[in-house]
Amino acid sequence: MGTVGGAVGTAPGTDGGDDMKGLENVWVFVEARAPASEALAVAAEVTRRGDGTLTVIGAVGRSEDQVFRTSFGRKVLRMVREDRESRLRSLEDLARSALPPGRVRSTMLDGEVPWHSVVLHAIAHPPDLLVVPARGDDTFGPDSVTQHLFRKCPVPVWSVYPGRVPFPRRVLAAVDPGVSGSVERDLGRRVLELALRVAGTRPIELHAAHAWSIPAEALIRSKFGSRRTQALLDQQRQLAREQMEELITEAHLESSLAGTHLPAGNPAPAILALAEELEADLVVLGSSGRKGLAGILIGSTAEAIVTRVARSVAVVKPPGYVSPVLPLEAAAMGIT
Repeated sequence: MGTVGGAVGTAPGTDGGDDMKGLENVWVFVEARAPASEALAVAAEVTRRGDGTLTVIGAVGRSEDQVFRTSFGRKVLRMVREDRESRLRSLEDLARSALPPGRVRSTMLDGEVPWHSVVLHAIAHPPDLLVVPARGDDTFGPDSVTQHLFRKCPVPVWSVYPGRVPFPRRVLAAVDPGVSGSVERDLGRRVLELALRVAGTRPIELHAAHAWSIPAEALIRSKFGSRRTQALLDQQRQLAREQMEELITEAHLESSLAGTHLPAGNPAPAILALAEELEADLVVLGSSGRKGLAGILIGSTAEAIVTRVARSVAVVKPPGYVSPVLPLEAAAMGIT
């Protein structure tokens, strides 16, 4: 496994990022069925480190079931709302105990589907980061609410996996450095910057990784032999090294990385193996979101990672990303 250079991570705004600030506008979404305490603690710590403001978000969905159109159904919905509002107030009080006065507020959203309301709110009032709790009870990847937010929310989404350290000490940023001026290069820079910005004014151990390979390696080896295939591998490894160094230089993060890794092989298993090897507390990666079914997938590599990694994950959208989510009234009318 290749490693390029390496120094202990430094705080933004020192000799690391280019006047990089902490995250000043942080949201935490309290989904009804997920445990909230760990996600709330992480969101509060990110807010404290960034000297910012934390908004605790709750949401009530209006079911389309006919029973809720009856007087009894409306009574049930009122009970649900009262329960959600009570929980939201409790979590807001808990957040206030962890942050200075005036740094915590709460918002209760009302719509047909809670995650949909959160995405619309993020489109209208984009935060720097949305934190959500991962239930951790699904061996086949994140729960449906988190999946929707990963795929359709225009801001970075951090899913806090339960039972881990209270705040990440070691962060792995998985990037595709691409070429200068490409979407991949811009997205890679965003991933690295978010990974560092979560630390605010405190140091964090930040690792950057790019998994590389040559297409159809087995076929090439069978046709051209091991020597010529190895020459191609060496060329691709050198190209990956150069592109990674360019990305780090463009992001002004040369002194902010504890390590830069160039694992060979299929990106998803290579990054997953590296996350295990490093015992990373948080994996930050980018969503491709450029073609195909917009907002339905976050890219094959990212999907493969987030559905298999039992760790906290943050997903960053590419520059120019437009969420496919519309107000339900507009969607029903076919407005795009």
